[in-house]
Amino acid sequence: INAEYMGLPWGFAQVGLVAGVASVVLWALLSNFTVFLMVDTSRTTGAPTYELVAEHAYGASSKLLVVCLVGALTWLVCVGNFILVGQLLLELACTLMGHSLNAVWGPRLCQVVAALCCFPRCCRTHLSSLQGTSMASVLSICILAIVVCIRGGQAWQWSTITDLKFWPDSWQDIFYTLPLFCGSFVCHFNVLPVHSELSHPTRQRVKRVLHLTMFACALLYLVVGVAGYVSAGALVCDNVLLNFPTTDWAGTVARAALAITLITNFPMLVLPCRHSLERLQAILSGPSHWIVKGIIVGAVVAMVLSSYQALTHMDRLPCPTHTPSPSSFLSR
Repeated sequence: INAEYMGLPWGFAQVGLVAGVASVVLWALLSNFTVFLMVDTSRTTGAPTYELVAEHAYGASSKLLVVCLVGALTWLVCVGNFILVGQLLLELACTLMGHSLNAVWGPRLCQVVAALCCFPRCCRTHLSSLQGTSMASVLSICILAIVVCIRGGQAWQWSTITDLKFWPDSWQDIFYTLPLFCGSFVCHFNVLPVHSELSHPTRQRVKRVLHLTMFACALLYLVVGVAGYVSAGALVCDNVLLNFPTTDWAGTVARAALAITLITNFPMLVLPCRHSLERLQAILSGPSHWIVKGIIVGAVVAMVLSSYQALTHMDRLPCPTHTPSPSSFLSR
């Protein structure tokens, strides 16, 4: 479960309820199939990692490509989640203190707090050592779903059902929201490490775990997507929490729950990213061609610079202000 979770109500608003439900179910089935296919390939070939599976299937060059892609993906997701955590903590601080924080050191302080909360867990070497944080993440995301459902139930009126969209206006809406629905189920880079750390990972047990996990995620996504869309209608924001007034206790609880979820999920993104960087370091220290080494170093430098620019951009974000009550959106 990642940051795309809060954008699903907006996705439902773009494609409609029927197409939104169909998209979540379709990507859940596709993710379940591709994850199990990857696990089955790993068990057949004996390759324990993502890049070794790619090397066995497509040759040595694919190993480098997969390492770079996984490293870039997890790195950029880490940056995005870190920025979002900083924003959430800034909003919570402004709400609890009753006034805005300094535009310069306020966001920096929130980022430092988030980093200190994440750092101890980010130093772990195995995903099995993150069981406690995983349980905390699931609990907080359930609290967040309950809050969204409560606000959706309060805003629901049978007389306004005609104001909801059930079908997309065009095929462009489906393609426009494709990355949102697809990205919500991206977890493939952690599947093989989890599989290798399971007790007695038989084929049937792994299949049951995957089916249960994908079913739970799809159900959670459907509930939040539909409830969030109903709570605000066509006025739902790309982050449904922006539709919650900062003075609302439910909005404060929802922001705190999402911040806890992202902080506890962060080590599970850092771990594969760190492993990818370690493998890239091994490639750079080996007999690789200097052109390959130059491309890798240039890509890493570009990601670092772009990440720094994204993090410093947070200084220009205003402190949250009062927004209309969610129950008033459908009445408009």
